[in-house]
Amino acid sequence: MEILVGTYDEIILGFRLDTIEKDAEIESTFSDHSHVGSIRSVAVSPTGILASGSTDETIRLFNLRKHVELGCLMHHKGTITALEYHGKSHMFSGSEDGTIGLWETNRWECLKTLKGHKSSVDSISVHPSGSLLLSIGKDRTLRTWNLITGRSAYISTLKKVADFVLWAPCGNFYVICTRNEVEVYSVKTAKVTCTLKCSVRIACLAFVNDDTLAVGGEEGKVELFSLKDKFEVYSIVTETIRVKSMSSIEVDGVSYLVTASSDNMIKLWKVMCNDDKWSHELICCKDSRFRITCMAIFPIPDIVEVKEEKANAKEELAVEEEEEEESEEEEEIVQNSVKKPNRGKRSSPSKKDTPNKKRKLSSLWQTFYFDHIGS
Repeated sequence: MEILVGTYDEIILGFRLDTIEKDAEIESTFSDHSHVGSIRSVAVSPTGILASGSTDETIRLFNLRKHVELGCLMHHKGTITALEYHGKSHMFSGSEDGTIGLWETNRWECLKTLKGHKSSVDSISVHPSGSLLLSIGKDRTLRTWNLITGRSAYISTLKKVADFVLWAPCGNFYVICTRNEVEVYSVKTAKVTCTLKCSVRIACLAFVNDDTLAVGGEEGKVELFSLKDKFEVYSIVTETIRVKSMSSIEVDGVSYLVTASSDNMIKLWKVMCNDDKWSHELICCKDSRFRITCMAIFPIPDIVEVKEEKANAKEELAVEEEEEEESEEEEEIVQNSVKKPNRGKRSSPSKKDTPNKKRKLSSLWQTFYFDHIGS
């Protein structure tokens, strides 16, 4: 797999792990210094296109397979605070300007700008079906967006300014994090089913599975909560200052957590549960030498046994050739459609960049619906 991290130092770093074995080596693959502000968010598409958002108000695109920059998206008028892909065809971006952009990734056209928040959008999360999007902002509101119509469906006022919102992989509930508390909401009842209290200030969230939520934060502690039993079931001391970002991945039925901390460290943990008894093991670690702000994982199909690689060599080669052709086509489209501005300058989108015909917009939303929901 490839681990991508954004830093305070305006640099994006890439690291590669070819096998998940004890003391495996995490190798540096690339560094990119296209941004002129600290990186606030990173996300990777299934096709290997890395998107990064920064305080310089731009979204940069990077081809992970070729390690080349594809260009830059200039749409928001504030820091890019959140990025998330849904499938291969769409990406969402949140900003301090209070808006959310919906992007079509074939030609990188902004199909719709979701407006409603009166201040910064701090966190977004797309439902696994692609039909709904949740967003929270500094205006103390939770907004539910209908992605079929492109409009706000519900608005809920929160007691405090929340830090994160995240859908569970099953899509039956979602969580909202505020300082050291996590509230779990049921989709059926639209009410809080339980409140989980952590011992430290929360900095990141990740689902290990549908029922287990990993919470990372101050003092380098990762706490695992069972949403079914509604209490903490395990904790991991990462021996770092603060866990800034965290991602989970499953390989051969085994769960792994990747943690990135503010003291530059990237660590891979094996997390196991047998007969309700939890345990963990540190697989490997890497000093990035930069202050990490965010992280994303690209689970390339290279983490397999050597024997399996040899047995499936022909099949993998065919897949790689097919993906290479798709990547070349995607790169050509992106280079022809994405703007490449001078560093540090920002321009407002022209009228041509904004769809102005209702019929065209309706057609695009119908395409989005049938791609993700209709089937």
